[in-house]
Amino acid sequence: MADKELFVILAFHAHEPWWDLPSHILETVDDADLRQTIRPDNWVRKRAESGRDIYAQLLRLGERLSAPLCLEATNELLMQLEECLPQTWQALRRGFADNALYPLYGGAHHAHCTLLTVEELADELRLNQEFLHDVMGAPRPKYRGAFPLEGSIDAHKLEAFRLAGIDYVVFPHLSPRKAHYRLEGAGDPRYQPFLLGDGLLGLPRHFGISQEIWRPITRWKPDGLKLQGYILGSYWVFDQEYREERHVTFPIARGEAIDQYRHTLAQSLTEAPDGGLLLYIQDLELMDYGEEALEILGEAWSTLRVPDVRVHFVTPDQYIERTRARARPLPRLRFHQISWAPEIRLVLRCDGHYPPLDAGPFRGVDLSLEVFRRWPFIFWEWGRFHVEVFNTLLRSFGYPLVVPLSAREWWERGYRYRGLDRRERLALHSRTMKRADNWGWRPEEGRQKRPYLHGHRIADLLLEELRDAGRADQLRSAFLPPAERSLVGLERLLEPFIDIRVDYLRSGIERLGERAGEQVGWAHHHLGRAEERRRDAAAAIGRAQEANRRLTEEGAPHPTETIAALLEALRDHCRQVFLATDELQRAWGNIADTEGMVVEMYRYLYDLYPPLLPRLLRELATEEELASIEKPTLA
Repeated sequence: MADKELFVILAFHAHEPWWDLPSHILETVDDADLRQTIRPDNWVRKRAESGRDIYAQLLRLGERLSAPLCLEATNELLMQLEECLPQTWQALRRGFADNALYPLYGGAHHAHCTLLTVEELADELRLNQEFLHDVMGAPRPKYRGAFPLEGSIDAHKLEAFRLAGIDYVVFPHLSPRKAHYRLEGAGDPRYQPFLLGDGLLGLPRHFGISQEIWRPITRWKPDGLKLQGYILGSYWVFDQEYREERHVTFPIARGEAIDQYRHTLAQSLTEAPDGGLLLYIQDLELMDYGEEALEILGEAWSTLRVPDVRVHFVTPDQYIERTRARARPLPRLRFHQISWAPEIRLVLRCDGHYPPLDAGPFRGVDLSLEVFRRWPFIFWEWGRFHVEVFNTLLRSFGYPLVVPLSAREWWERGYRYRGLDRRERLALHSRTMKRADNWGWRPEEGRQKRPYLHGHRIADLLLEELRDAGRADQLRSAFLPPAERSLVGLERLLEPFIDIRVDYLRSGIERLGERAGEQVGWAHHHLGRAEERRRDAAAAIGRAQEANRRLTEEGAPHPTETIAALLEALRDHCRQVFLATDELQRAWGNIADTEGMVVEMYRYLYDLYPPLLPRLLRELATEEELASIEKPTLA
């Protein structure tokens, strides 16, 4: 019997937010309260100072397996590596030059497609390509491929990939439980490529080898991962626990973790058809467990033995050349929207509990069918209200949404906002407002402050321009009021972003008792201040809505004073939410048992089911939108 040949692509998505960005922006703000707020730690710098270097470890993995590795990395990460890990920066450059690393393209700023226009998505891909080739010096591949951020692809924005010169995309796992799609023609989209749109090639991510890396890591390192909401033994975490209604055993030893993943690989290779593709792609940093993932990958692949199977580690160029040489017609996939979420573990967000993909019904509701099929980008839909409001404002003032800089120009300016002109600053504030991590996974994070800081700066810069007498008449005639629904959405976000967080902190302090420490009085003080700021934020949105109604009723040309009132109210709203979140961070800082508080927070959020955001989106949708959600158009 002839050996079965299989092709494996090992790819990694690497990103870190630009941790120092809020500090750089706050340098441009003349507001003492804002300037004195808590600044985030720079985790790239902290890991470097502690001797951790996941990027050098990645290069060693390629050497161990004698395998080419694909890397997609954001501009924000790469420029931080140059500053914090200059030797690694140079090693990555050599890796690209020596073909040990193969470039995949992604977003320059980790912005999510549901928050981007087609032109912005193409611009993100343009900036990332420029950074890899014009700054990093990476050779250009024969076929230009992209990993869409968070595995998220909107069929109605595929034009962006054509505009960016992309030949293929890494496509997420297909499941009728989480997405609407239809395959036209013969083929197996789990192991073989397919066509999208006007001829874009889709290479399928293999769900098992990509996502199952989390199962052994979570059981091997339960103490650390409970701080991310994966508290084994306290509630269901994995899909199998929901279905079987019993907890998995833990902890397991390192050897058992490797054995479990090796079994996943063996099973996947056995099930794959001859000539099949198994494409691994996962976050390189893996929520701070990237070192463990690479350790398991290296041990499992290097000791794997599957009879009658020959494995070839290849680049996408090599695999696509082979596919084209076979000259077989490829099936076409028509779909609506798809993401790599949800996966095999639950997610606890600031609005509540999202079970895994194959959990099935939980408390009478199957969230995959009820939510993810309707809103495949549900984890990032929070940002739609900010984006709708501030995109409208920028267009009214005549500002394009694309970044008027090359990646090299922005890099040579040291990624500093000082010295940029208004057009450049507005474009960058707009783009980085749309980062996926601004609407991040961890419900206690301060990253939620970022879109409000960007909104504050956009409103302030537009107010400066409105006061320019030379532009006033033109702006009065061209101004388009934002959609009322978007302003309502901003007001509704105060519930998950502030109210729920205040509630779980108060509840957690009570449950911790003496473990909360002697400073709980100050914690309660800051929670009270957060609620005051929240009321001020709601009042500011009320003023924005009133100004917006006047603009809608009066029609163009609009009174300059009313436009200014709208901008001032939005600026104040963003300021108050930013400061309210800062008060929440200070409350956290006054709780002695922070780890215990994190556990109590996740227990509180576990009981919030179904989560809040899907209900909010449904309440604010029009009848036409609801109809399209139930029966989306496949493209």
